Amino acid sequence: MSEYKWEVGTLYVSREEFKDCATAYAVHTGRGLRFDKVDLQRVKVTCVEGCNWFAYCGKIKNEQTWQLTSCHNKHSCSRELKIGIMHAKWLDKVFLKKIAENPKIKLSTLMNKAYSKWNVELTKSKAARVKQFALDELQGTYIEQYRRLYDYCHELLRSNPGSTVKLQVERPPEFASERPKPGVDLRPKFQRLYVCLDACKKSFMTPYGGHLLTAIGWDPNDQILPIAYAVVEAETKDTWTWFLTNLCDDFGSDKLMRCTFMSDQQKNAAKATYLQEWERNMAKIQKVDNGAYNHLMEIPTKYWCRHKFGTWSKCDTLVNNMCEVFNSVIVDAREKPIVSMLEDIRVYIMRRWADNRDRIIEYQREVLPGIRTKVEKQADASGKWVSTYAGRDKYEVTSIHGGKEKFVVDLKNHECSCRKFQLSGIPCAHAMTCIRKMCFNVDNFVANCYKKETYSDCYQHVVYPVNGPNLWVKTQFDDVLPPVYRKPIGRPKLKRNKAVDENSTRGGVSRDGQTQKCSYCFARSHNKRTCPKKRKVAATTSANKVAGSTRRATRVISSTISSTVSSTISSQASRQSQAAAKKTNTSRPKRKSPSNDISSQQSQARSKKAKMTPSNNNSGQQLKDAAKHNNLRVLPTPSKHVSISQLKFMARTPPKAWKKM
Repeated sequence: MSEYKWEVGTLYVSREEFKDCATAYAVHTGRGLRFDKVDLQRVKVTCVEGCNWFAYCGKIKNEQTWQLTSCHNKHSCSRELKIGIMHAKWLDKVFLKKIAENPKIKLSTLMNKAYSKWNVELTKSKAARVKQFALDELQGTYIEQYRRLYDYCHELLRSNPGSTVKLQVERPPEFASERPKPGVDLRPKFQRLYVCLDACKKSFMTPYGGHLLTAIGWDPNDQILPIAYAVVEAETKDTWTWFLTNLCDDFGSDKLMRCTFMSDQQKNAAKATYLQEWERNMAKIQKVDNGAYNHLMEIPTKYWCRHKFGTWSKCDTLVNNMCEVFNSVIVDAREKPIVSMLEDIRVYIMRRWADNRDRIIEYQREVLPGIRTKVEKQADASGKWVSTYAGRDKYEVTSIHGGKEKFVVDLKNHECSCRKFQLSGIPCAHAMTCIRKMCFNVDNFVANCYKKETYSDCYQHVVYPVNGPNLWVKTQFDDVLPPVYRKPIGRPKLKRNKAVDENSTRGGVSRDGQTQKCSYCFARSHNKRTCPKKRKVAATTSANKVAGSTRRATRVISSTISSTVSSTISSQASRQSQAAAKKTNTSRPKRKSPSNDISSQQSQARSKKAKMTPSNNNSGQQLKDAAKHNNLRVLPTPSKHVSISQLKFMARTPPKAWKKM
C-alpha cells in the first residue's frame, strides 16, 4: 500500500470506500493527510501544510459510483508518527480477525501491533474504542441483544422441549390506559429472565443457591451440576423469592424443602457432627467472645450446625465452593451482552454434559474417582484407631493414644456414633478401621449415589444445540429495552469477597501487625496523611493567607477613600481661596491684603489637616458639603462602618460598582 499510485479515472463503489482507501494510504505511508471537503458530491484529501499532494474524488451524475477526477501524487513532506485520519472504525476492520481469535486481547498488544506494522502511534483510548467496535460487531451491541430476547427464548424452547424459560418485563403505567400521553415510550423494559433446561431438570439432585442467582447441585462425582440460572435487575429479597418460586414450579416443593442454604463463615462449631462435640466448641467460643456466643444461640441450630443435618442427603458440605467454581467458569461470559452471556453458559453446560457422558463410558471401576480419593483419605486416618469386634456387625473403636475418644460402628446399617458415616455416605475413619480389619471390600459400604450407574443416569440427557440469530423466528412481541442503569456504590467490583481464613494472592511480605511511622514528624501510630502536626501547619498557613488578603484589601480601600476625601477637601479649599482672592482683587486690585494671606494659609493648613485626619468631625462635615456641592457619594470610614466582606468586594471591583453596597 505504501507504493500505491493514484490514477485519475479510478472508480469507487461509494464515498466510504474512497475514504477508507485514503486512510489506508495515509497509515501505510505515514503521511499526515486530512479531508478538506466532504459532502454528498465531492471529497478532497490534502496533505500537511507545505506539501502539494492532493486527491479529488467526485460522484458521477445519475449514478452511485465515485471517480477520482484529479490528483497530485508527489510528496514534499516527511513521515509522521501520528496520523489524524486513522480513526477507530477503520482500525476495527483491520484488527477484527485478531480480536475474534482473542476477545481478551490487551490494549497494549494492539498499540504495539500498530507501531510494529505501520510505524504509527495508536493511543490507548483509540485502542479501547477499536476493541469495543470489534466486539460489538462480533457479539452484537447490548441494545440489539435486548431487542431479540423474546426470539432467543422462543428458540431455546423450540430446540430444548420441556425447558422452562420465563422473561419478565416492566411496562410504563401509561400502557394500560386507553389514551396514553404523547411522547411516552410504551415499549417494555427488561426486568428478569429465568432459564432451566430440560436436561438440567432430569439431572437434578441437590440444588445450591449461589449469590449470582444460580442453582448449583452436586453430581455423583462430587462436582458441580448447574441446575438453573437467572438474570435479574438486582440481588434483593424480591428477586430471590421470584427465583426460588420458579425452582419450586420446576422441581416441586418436596425436593426444594430438602435444600440447605449454607455459608462459609462458620468454624469448628458448625463442623461438629455430634452434639457433645458441638457443646464443647460452643463453650470455647463463649470464653473468647460472649457476644458471638449469644448471637449464634439466637439462630436455630438446624440451619448452621452439621450435627442437626439430616442423613438422607448424603452431603455434609458447609462451604459454597461449588458455586464459586461455576462463577470462575463464567467470569468472561458475564462481561458480554445478555444473549451472548446466556449462550456461553448454555454452551458450557452442553459441552460439560457431553464430556461427562462420554467419560463415564470408559471408566471401569464402580466408585467414582472423586469419591475414591476421599475414601483413601479416611483409610489413611484409620491408622490412629483400633477396632474391637462385639458381634452382629458391631464394633467398638478406640484411639491408639487412649483417652476419652471411643465410638461405636455398625457396618450392617452403615452407621457410626460420630455421624460422619451417615451424613456423607462415605465410611469415616472409624468405619474404615473395621472394614480393613475384616478385609471387606470398601466399595460395598459407599452410598449408591456415588456409583457409576448413578453418574450415567445423571448425564444421560442431552442439552440440544441452538441455531444462530439469523435463523431465529421473529416473534410478535414488542422489542425489549435495556433496564434502567443503576450505578453501583464505589468502584466496579469483579472479584469475590474472600473468607477470613483465605490467603491473599498479593505478593510480598504482609504488613499486618506492624506499627505505622509518619514520614513527616517521624512519630508512630499514624502516617503522613493523618499527621496532626501537618494539619496544624496547613491550617495556620491558610489562615495567614486569608489574613494577608484581608489586610491588603483594607489598605487598598483606606488609601482609595483617603485620596478621595483629600482631593475633595483640597478642591473645596482651593475654590474658597480663589473666591476670596478674586473678591480682594476686585476691591483693591493693586494691593495685597494681609487677610488674604491669612485665609490662604488657613486653607492650606485645613487641607493638610484633612489629609492627615480625614475621619474627624470637621472633615466629615466638609466632606459632606463638598459631596453635596459636587454630587459625589462619600463612603463611611472603613475602620468603623465597613465590614471585611465589603472591603474584599471593594478591593476587587471598580468604584462604580460600590453603589450596590
